[in-house]
Amino acid sequence: MQTMQWQDEGFITRAVIFHEQSLRLFIFTRDHGLYTGIHRYTKNKATRQQFQRGNLLRATWHARLEDHLGEWRTELLAPFGGYALSFSAKKLQAFESALALLASLLPERMPMPQLYDEAVALLRAFSGRNNVVDDPDDYLSAYCRFEYQLLAHLGYGFSLHHGQEVVLLNQNRGDNLAAAQSRGEPFLPLPPFLLDPQLAASDSCKAQALALSGYFLERLFISVKKNGLPTIRQQLAGKVAA
Repeated sequence: MQTMQWQDEGFITRAVIFHEQSLRLFIFTRDHGLYTGIHRYTKNKATRQQFQRGNLLRATWHARLEDHLGEWRTELLAPFGGYALSFSAKKLQAFESALALLASLLPERMPMPQLYDEAVALLRAFSGRNNVVDDPDDYLSAYCRFEYQLLAHLGYGFSLHHGQEVVLLNQNRGDNLAAAQSRGEPFLPLPPFLLDPQLAASDSCKAQALALSGYFLERLFISVKKNGLPTIRQQLAGKVAA
């Protein structure tokens, strides 16, 4: 009997126990998007470590029919989830927040290769394996840029232009700060490092970036998930702003 099968690279955004010796894995793959399937595993320590959230895998998905849940066969490529065991509290919050946003907001089975590449670059920044960073907190700058990239890929991006200092929250086209201020309408500062990856970001700039993207992410969660931002994302913003 013919079956559906493909192989791709991807990382785990979520893992849920499914029956006694199986996991339901949500894997964001490069060429197939976010897919879910069952992995039938044994409970030895080496096997469990492979399925930590954030781990990069070579994954094969197969099912009898395309719309079935399907099953996974996997091979570990990079243990990004294992690296997280040594992260500071703030860094771990950022790592968990990125995975929570992807697990909650990505549409299933929709290829998004550019977002995937940006997400893997973020995981490498968390693990310190980009070999381009001197600032020990640069992962947070990368995380802030990633939130904007995620918004843009989901169709909720806001227009950014060089020299722009604020984002008007009513998003009226052609509007300007003076007009918005005269009407008492809200705006948030636009940290310049979001526009230029070569620019360093101060702690206050990172807090401003999280406030800006958080404003739009929260409205996205309310419209799509009918609830607010994930708790881990709120905790991260609070720690950075403190």
